[in-house]
Amino acid sequence: MFGTHGNKLSSGRDEPAVSDALECALLSEASLAEDWNKPEEDEAWHSFQPTNYGKIRVKLSGNDINTVFALNGDDENSATFAFSWALSKSPTLLRETIYDLVKHDVASEQILIEAQKHGQDKGFTDIEVLIRNVCHIIFEAKRYWELPSTAQLEKYAARLETSHVSKPLIVSLSAASREYSKRRLPRTIGNIPLEHRSWADIHALAQQAYCNTKSREEKLWLREFEIHFRGYVSVRNQQDNWVFVVVLSAKPITEDRRYTWIDVVDQDNHYFHLEIISGTTQCKF
Repeated sequence: MFGTHGNKLSSGRDEPAVSDALECALLSEASLAEDWNKPEEDEAWHSFQPTNYGKIRVKLSGNDINTVFALNGDDENSATFAFSWALSKSPTLLRETIYDLVKHDVASEQILIEAQKHGQDKGFTDIEVLIRNVCHIIFEAKRYWELPSTAQLEKYAARLETSHVSKPLIVSLSAASREYSKRRLPRTIGNIPLEHRSWADIHALAQQAYCNTKSREEKLWLREFEIHFRGYVSVRNQQDNWVFVVVLSAKPITEDRRYTWIDVVDQDNHYFHLEIISGTTQCKF
């Protein structure tokens, strides 16, 4: 018969406390991870395929759940939580991400990864990665092709000003490409550099890390992460499908010439229209 003594479970005999058993399990985690990477384990796991047991589906609120990360939804919070976890579980992904952003080779430094860290400005960041005395990176994520506002980024810049690292950085994350962001985001916010990465860029880093690591544990989490991120990579810019309809006249522009409005487009590959701005008529090309 089991009873409780303080915060520990006891059977009435001199048995190890549950916390001792958990500590033992944690201490054995490293050696178990090594065993996973042995060739005989590869052979044993090769025959273990979900298809052997039929197709099993998991749904949450009517939506299919393909990875553990999908249990937290499919918004930017789900993406950043998954990214944070993948960085913590895959040293390979962490190294490649840090080098991609600040050209620093991660060694044995003390690294802190925080998700949704609140600040004195009453706001919170999506992800922060801090390598002591080296770099402090703040990620701001958006679900679709949206980009963060300058006002929002200025709050993060103020935090980084007091970070006392050699390489502070703000990173914008969204489905938008780097080319798209270059036309809409500044290169710096105050004295802090600003970079943009798309979900596709992060997805590519995860795939690269999967190929480069030999750790089965890393591969497991990277696989889950890669599948989850497919839904973010496939998001297209809705403006890519815009169609502009232009009405052109076959009549000459002036009475003394045969040059028509159609000729402007057809022969000269140009288009312009008149627009009234502040009471004056201006030509817009």
